[in-house]
Amino acid sequence: MREFVFIDSLDEDAQGEHYRTGEDFDAVLNAFSFPPPEAKTDKVDVPGADGTLDVSTALTDGVMRYNDREGEIKLILVGVDWRKQLDRLTNALHGKKLYFCPPDDEWWYYGYIRVKGNPGINYCEVSLSCNCEPWRYSKDMNITVFELGAAAVTKKLRNHGRRVAIPNITIEAGITVSITDGSSTLTGLTGGKEYKLVEYPISEKGITLTLTGSASGTAVISFREAIL
Repeated sequence: MREFVFIDSLDEDAQGEHYRTGEDFDAVLNAFSFPPPEAKTDKVDVPGADGTLDVSTALTDGVMRYNDREGEIKLILVGVDWRKQLDRLTNALHGKKLYFCPPDDEWWYYGYIRVKGNPGINYCEVSLSCNCEPWRYSKDMNITVFELGAAAVTKKLRNHGRRVAIPNITIEAGITVSITDGSSTLTGLTGGKEYKLVEYPISEKGITLTLTGSASGTAVISFREAIL
Protein backbone atom coordinates (compact mmCIF):
# COMPACT_ATOMS: atom_id res chain seq x y z
CA MET A 1 0.00 0.00 0.00
CA ARG A 2 1.53 3.29 -1.09
CA GLU A 3 1.57 5.93 1.60
CA PHE A 4 2.87 9.38 2.43
CA VAL A 5 5.45 10.10 5.11
CA PHE A 6 5.30 13.26 7.23
CA ILE A 7 8.19 14.46 9.39
CA ASP A 8 8.98 17.73 11.15
CA SER A 9 12.68 17.84 10.30
CA LEU A 10 15.08 16.49 7.69
CA ASP A 11 17.67 16.20 10.45
CA GLU A 12 17.96 12.46 11.09
CA ASP A 13 19.23 13.12 14.62
CA ALA A 14 16.19 15.20 15.57
CA GLN A 15 13.63 13.58 17.84
CA GLY A 16 10.29 14.80 16.57
CA GLU A 17 7.06 13.92 14.80
CA HIS A 18 7.05 11.15 12.21
CA TYR A 19 3.87 9.78 10.60
CA ARG A 20 3.07 7.31 7.84
CA THR A 21 -0.45 7.62 6.45
CA GLY A 22 -0.85 3.89 5.91
CA GLU A 23 0.85 2.57 9.03
CA ASP A 24 -0.34 5.20 11.53
CA PHE A 25 -3.83 6.02 10.22
CA ASP A 26 -4.79 2.96 8.12
CA ALA A 27 -5.29 5.35 5.21
CA VAL A 28 -5.22 4.24 1.58
CA LEU A 29 -3.63 6.70 -0.86
CA ASN A 30 -6.18 7.52 -3.55
CA ALA A 31 -4.45 10.33 -5.48
CA PHE A 32 -2.00 13.17 -5.18
CA SER A 33 -1.34 16.21 -7.32
CA PHE A 34 1.51 18.70 -6.92
CA PRO A 35 1.94 20.69 -10.15
CA PRO A 36 5.03 22.85 -10.55
CA PRO A 37 4.85 26.32 -8.97
CA GLU A 38 4.11 29.35 -11.09
CA ALA A 39 7.09 31.47 -12.08
CA LYS A 40 7.08 35.06 -10.81
CA THR A 41 7.08 36.80 -14.17
CA ASP A 42 6.95 40.58 -14.36
CA LYS A 43 6.45 42.35 -17.68
CA VAL A 44 6.16 46.10 -18.07
CA ASP A 45 4.25 47.76 -20.89
CA VAL A 46 6.47 50.45 -22.42
CA PRO A 47 4.50 53.12 -24.33
CA GLY A 48 5.67 53.50 -27.91
CA ALA A 49 7.55 50.18 -27.94
CA ASP A 50 6.66 46.80 -29.38
CA GLY A 51 5.63 44.17 -26.89
CA THR A 52 6.60 44.40 -23.23
CA LEU A 53 9.78 44.71 -21.21
CA ASP A 54 10.54 41.52 -19.26
CA VAL A 55 11.97 42.46 -15.83
CA SER A 56 11.21 39.13 -14.12
CA THR A 57 14.83 38.51 -13.18
CA ALA A 58 16.16 42.08 -13.25
CA LEU A 59 16.68 42.17 -9.47
CA THR A 60 17.72 38.53 -8.97
CA ASP A 61 20.91 38.24 -11.06
CA GLY A 62 19.03 36.44 -13.81
CA VAL A 63 17.53 33.80 -11.48
CA MET A 64 13.80 33.11 -11.84
CA ARG A 65 11.76 33.12 -8.61
CA TYR A 66 8.60 31.11 -7.96
CA ASN A 67 5.32 31.34 -6.07
CA ASP A 68 4.31 28.83 -3.42
CA ARG A 69 3.28 25.39 -4.66
CA GLU A 70 -0.31 24.28 -4.08
CA GLY A 71 -1.00 20.56 -3.92
CA GLU A 72 -3.43 17.95 -2.66
CA ILE A 73 -3.20 14.44 -1.24
CA LYS A 74 -6.37 12.32 -1.26
CA LEU A 75 -6.76 9.46 1.20
CA ILE A 76 -9.51 6.96 1.99
CA LEU A 77 -10.25 5.77 5.52
CA VAL A 78 -12.22 2.54 5.73
CA GLY A 79 -13.60 0.29 8.45
CA VAL A 80 -15.67 0.81 11.57
CA ASP A 81 -12.96 2.96 13.19
CA TRP A 82 -12.59 5.50 10.41
CA ARG A 83 -13.86 8.33 12.66
CA LYS A 84 -11.12 7.65 15.19
CA GLN A 85 -8.59 7.49 12.38
CA LEU A 86 -9.78 10.85 11.05
CA ASP A 87 -9.51 12.41 14.51
CA ARG A 88 -5.96 11.10 14.91
CA LEU A 89 -4.94 12.23 11.42
CA THR A 90 -6.47 15.69 11.92
CA ASN A 91 -4.75 16.23 15.27
CA ALA A 92 -1.43 14.98 13.90
CA LEU A 93 -1.32 17.03 10.67
CA HIS A 94 -3.88 19.83 10.46
CA GLY A 95 -2.35 23.32 10.50
CA LYS A 96 1.22 22.07 10.82
CA LYS A 97 4.18 22.87 8.60
CA LEU A 98 5.92 19.59 7.86
CA TYR A 99 8.17 17.86 5.35
CA PHE A 100 6.40 15.10 3.43
CA CYS A 101 6.80 12.79 0.46
CA PRO A 102 5.90 9.31 -0.79
CA PRO A 103 8.33 6.73 0.66
CA ASP A 104 9.60 5.83 -2.83
CA ASP A 105 10.71 9.41 -3.50
CA GLU A 106 13.87 11.18 -2.38
CA TRP A 107 12.66 14.78 -2.70
CA TRP A 108 10.60 16.29 0.11
CA TYR A 109 7.87 18.93 -0.03
CA TYR A 110 7.67 21.42 2.84
CA GLY A 111 4.53 23.29 3.74
CA TYR A 112 1.33 23.77 5.71
CA ILE A 113 -1.31 21.04 5.69
CA ARG A 114 -5.08 21.41 5.91
CA VAL A 115 -7.18 18.32 6.61
CA LYS A 116 -10.76 18.04 5.35
CA GLY A 117 -12.97 14.94 5.64
CA ASN A 118 -15.87 13.94 3.37
CA PRO A 119 -17.65 11.12 5.25
CA GLY A 120 -19.52 8.28 3.59
CA ILE A 121 -21.40 5.42 5.27
CA ASN A 122 -18.56 3.00 5.95
CA TYR A 123 -15.66 5.10 4.78
CA CYS A 124 -14.31 8.65 4.66
CA GLU A 125 -12.56 10.48 1.86
CA VAL A 126 -9.89 12.81 3.21
CA SER A 127 -8.30 15.72 1.39
CA LEU A 128 -4.96 17.10 2.56
CA SER A 129 -4.58 20.53 0.96
CA CYS A 130 -0.97 21.64 1.04
CA ASN A 131 0.52 25.11 0.68
CA CYS A 132 4.21 24.43 0.12
CA GLU A 133 7.45 26.18 -0.60
CA PRO A 134 8.15 26.00 -4.34
CA TRP A 135 11.20 23.78 -3.95
CA ARG A 136 11.48 20.10 -3.08
CA TYR A 137 14.40 19.23 -0.83
CA SER A 138 16.80 16.30 -0.80
CA LYS A 139 16.63 14.21 2.38
CA ASP A 140 20.43 13.76 2.42
CA MET A 141 22.94 16.58 2.55
CA ASN A 142 25.51 16.98 -0.21
CA ILE A 143 28.79 16.58 1.69
CA THR A 144 32.38 17.16 0.57
CA VAL A 145 35.25 16.36 2.95
CA PHE A 146 38.61 18.15 2.70
CA GLU A 147 41.54 16.35 4.37
CA LEU A 148 43.93 19.22 4.99
CA GLY A 149 47.68 18.90 5.37
CA ALA A 150 50.82 20.68 4.31
CA ALA A 151 49.47 21.43 0.82
CA ALA A 152 46.27 23.16 -0.28
CA VAL A 153 43.37 20.92 -1.32
CA THR A 154 41.22 21.72 -4.37
CA LYS A 155 37.86 20.09 -5.10
CA LYS A 156 34.89 20.80 -7.34
CA LEU A 157 31.53 20.88 -5.58
CA ARG A 158 28.60 19.83 -7.75
CA ASN A 159 24.98 20.77 -7.21
CA HIS A 160 22.64 18.20 -8.77
CA GLY A 161 19.60 20.29 -7.85
CA ARG A 162 18.28 23.35 -9.63
CA ARG A 163 18.15 25.89 -6.82
CA VAL A 164 21.36 27.78 -6.06
CA ALA A 165 22.62 26.52 -2.70
CA ILE A 166 24.50 28.38 0.03
CA PRO A 167 26.94 25.91 1.61
CA ASN A 168 28.10 25.60 5.22
CA ILE A 169 31.58 24.69 6.35
CA THR A 170 32.50 22.92 9.60
CA ILE A 171 36.17 22.95 10.59
CA GLU A 172 37.96 20.64 12.97
CA ALA A 173 39.04 22.31 16.19
CA GLY A 174 42.63 23.49 16.42
CA ILE A 175 43.13 24.64 12.83
CA THR A 176 42.47 27.78 10.82
CA VAL A 177 41.32 27.61 7.19
CA SER A 178 41.37 29.94 4.20
CA ILE A 179 39.16 29.41 1.13
CA THR A 180 39.38 30.70 -2.42
CA ASP A 181 37.48 30.14 -5.64
CA GLY A 182 40.25 31.81 -7.64
CA SER A 183 38.72 35.27 -7.54
CA SER A 184 37.81 35.92 -3.90
CA THR A 185 39.37 34.63 -0.70
CA LEU A 186 38.18 34.10 2.86
CA THR A 187 40.77 33.84 5.62
CA GLY A 188 40.81 33.25 9.34
CA LEU A 189 38.04 30.64 9.57
CA THR A 190 38.75 28.99 12.91
CA GLY A 191 38.05 25.40 13.88
CA GLY A 192 35.25 24.33 16.16
CA LYS A 193 32.71 26.57 14.39
CA GLU A 194 30.29 26.36 11.50
CA TYR A 195 30.21 29.12 8.87
CA LYS A 196 27.70 29.88 6.11
CA LEU A 197 29.64 30.56 2.92
CA VAL A 198 27.42 33.19 1.33
CA GLU A 199 30.38 34.27 -0.78
CA TYR A 200 30.37 30.94 -2.63
CA PRO A 201 26.86 30.04 -3.86
CA ILE A 202 26.73 26.75 -5.74
CA SER A 203 24.69 26.62 -8.94
CA GLU A 204 24.11 23.69 -11.31
CA LYS A 205 27.47 24.51 -12.89
CA GLY A 206 29.23 23.74 -9.61
CA ILE A 207 32.12 25.58 -8.03
CA THR A 208 35.81 24.80 -7.51
CA LEU A 209 37.17 25.68 -4.07
CA THR A 210 40.68 25.51 -2.69
CA LEU A 211 41.15 25.13 1.07
CA THR A 212 44.38 25.72 2.95
CA GLY A 213 44.74 24.70 6.60
CA SER A 214 47.17 25.96 9.24
CA ALA A 215 47.70 22.34 10.32
CA SER A 216 46.50 18.85 9.47
CA GLY A 217 42.78 18.39 10.00
CA THR A 218 39.39 18.04 8.37
CA ALA A 219 36.96 20.56 6.93
CA VAL A 220 33.49 19.58 5.71
CA ILE A 221 31.39 21.60 3.27
CA SER A 222 27.71 20.68 3.10
CA PHE A 223 24.52 21.94 1.48
CA ARG A 224 21.03 20.63 0.69
CA GLU A 225 20.03 20.29 -2.93
CA ALA A 226 16.58 21.35 -4.16
CA ILE A 227 14.55 20.88 -7.33
CA LEU A 228 11.16 22.06 -8.57
